[in-house]
Amino acid sequence: MTMQQIDITSETNGGHVIKLVDATLGMEREITVAAPSPGKKTMSDALVSLIPIPDETPETTLQHAIAALDDITNPNSYIHVDVSDICRACREAPTATICFECDSPDAIGRALDAKLSDSNIPVGAVTRTLFSIVCPKNVSEAELSSAVKSLRRHLKDQATFTFGVRFTEISSTFRITALLAVSQEW
Repeated sequence: MTMQQIDITSETNGGHVIKLVDATLGMEREITVAAPSPGKKTMSDALVSLIPIPDETPETTLQHAIAALDDITNPNSYIHVDVSDICRACREAPTATICFECDSPDAIGRALDAKLSDSNIPVGAVTRTLFSIVCPKNVSEAELSSAVKSLRRHLKDQATFTFGVRFTEISSTFRITALLAVSQEW
C-alpha cells in the first residue's frame, strides 16, 4: 500500500475528511480527501472532494476512494500516475470513484457507461479522468490500445484523459479503477 492514513476528522454536517500520505518513489506528499454527508454535493478545502454515493455512508465512500487512490498511484505500474496528476484532475471539482472488471478490452467502454449510469453521473458531466488499468501480463499491445480507446470513446471529447497501466499474473481480466472529476454544473 502506498497511501497511508494519517488523520481523520468528522465534520459537523456529517461528512468526513481524511489526510493521506502518498509515499511513492521515496517522496511523501499529503492528500486531503473529503466525503460529504448525504444531500451535500461537495466540501471545501480538500484536494479530492467526493460525490456522495446514494445509500452509502461517507465513511464507506472515503474507504472506496482511499482504495482507488492507492490503486491509481501504485508505484509498480508500467505507466505511473502520481499525485501531481491527481492534483491537476481533481482540484476544485467534485470527484467520483468507480471500479469494474471486464473480460475483454472491447467491453470496457460499455462497463464504464453502466457504472456512470449506476452512479447517476451523465457521461457529458465528466471533465477530467484518471484511470488505472490492471491487465494480464500476456496482454498484447493491440489489446491494451483497444482498452484505452474504448475508455476514450465513451467519454466526451473534451474530457482530459490520464491513465496508468499495471500488469499482473494473478488475473485474466481487465480491472479498471477511476477517479472522475465532474463539472460543477452537474
